[in-house]
Amino acid sequence: MNKKTFALAVVFLCVAVALLAVNLFWFRDSCTAWDWVITVFLVIAGVLMVGNEMHKKRRRHLADVNRNEIP
Repeated sequence: MNKKTFALAVVFLCVAVALLAVNLFWFRDSCTAWDWVITVFLVIAGVLMVGNEMHKKRRRHLADVNRNEIP
């Protein structure tokens, strides 16, 4: 898992959930079906991004790896 990419995915998920909350509470009457589809798609994409980053194997830094050892 790359910490920077994971943090970016979590930020994206938080923004998408905030957009969904704004659509639910403030713009409930003025939103079209297309706005709801886009918002739900962004939340699903954020969840999948976070899940993908969580399941990646942690990589080792080049300085920590023995160059003479065959993986």
